Amino acid sequence: MLKENLLNEEEIVRLARRGDQEAFHRLVEEYSSLVERTVRVLVYDRADLEDTVQEGWLDVWRGLRGFETGKPFRPWLLVILANRCRQRGRKTRLATVALDPETVEEVADVKPDVPAQVLEHFSFADLKAELNHLPANQLELIALRFFADLELEEIARLLQQPLSTVKSRLYRTLNTLRQTYHKSNPRSDRPQV
Repeated sequence: MLKENLLNEEEIVRLARRGDQEAFHRLVEEYSSLVERTVRVLVYDRADLEDTVQEGWLDVWRGLRGFETGKPFRPWLLVILANRCRQRGRKTRLATVALDPETVEEVADVKPDVPAQVLEHFSFADLKAELNHLPANQLELIALRFFADLELEEIARLLQQPLSTVKSRLYRTLNTLRQTYHKSNPRSDRPQV
């Protein structure tokens, strides 16, 4: 029996590894939002979302015995999830992200390191149009970073790419959005050459 709020995550993971269902339930509660956001980005077919989330948690339960205690749980969880999403055949279809005004606000407010000049200058309609023109791999990267709220290191693990590649791809994608905006919306306060 778990004592509420007296255990840290490492202790909860140790208990779950031993088959403690209550401890596993606490991990599910803690990470359910992250798991759902991540699967929403990685799975094209919206009908598969719930099944993929459930199968992902089953994979985590089954794999816990192999989890190395003392290591961070979140990155391991995300890799298990990415593998489940790949098994669902995500690579065969174009990944899309539903954009509504609330989602755009979430994207704009997720992290202070988002290049503000990109997001603050686009209207919702402009941003939606530009994102819909991005290649699937760039759209996926934007969605993982700003919609799923994953750190760059986590995205690199999920995509099985070097961190430097993820950083440069994200930079180029945001720069492309910025340049597209400036071409279609020249600022009146800029000196004309």
